[in-house]
Amino acid sequence: MKTENELKEAFFDEYDGFSDKRIRDLSKGSIFIVDDRTTGDVGANKKLLSNFCSIFATVKSATEVEVRLSGNVPTGTSVEEWLSKNGHHLETQNATSLNFSVTPNNFNKIQSLASSIRAIVRRGAPRYDVPSYKYICPRTADSLERLDSLLGRCWAQKC
Repeated sequence: MKTENELKEAFFDEYDGFSDKRIRDLSKGSIFIVDDRTTGDVGANKKLLSNFCSIFATVKSATEVEVRLSGNVPTGTSVEEWLSKNGHHLETQNATSLNFSVTPNNFNKIQSLASSIRAIVRRGAPRYDVPSYKYICPRTADSLERLDSLLGRCWAQKC
């Protein structure tokens, strides 16, 4: 990947535009919704369901992307281990959120976070307290793996 706009174009193509669908100019937008949401994730009040984990990616430069998970961010022993290993923490002031940046040298931590989230509900794992995790953890992990795959293609000069 040579430029920031090339990375934005790859995100634009993969995720059908910016988070603000009114923006079409690559130089004016940088935030993308990467959580694979559908119309079934929106309630009658036109807001996301409370059990949904939103994932946004902000292209900061050609070599840096900030990832933000918010809402029903899955937590468990495996995720807590990932947080301490990578030096991150969950924000819990208004709503639960997790922010971290990735570069071509460390974007594999997205894949390891996806694995940690998936481990919460795997067979043989300790019982989890949040019933919606049965559905949310695999979906969140799938979305993170899709993001990891895109960044892998882009930062390996194949975008």
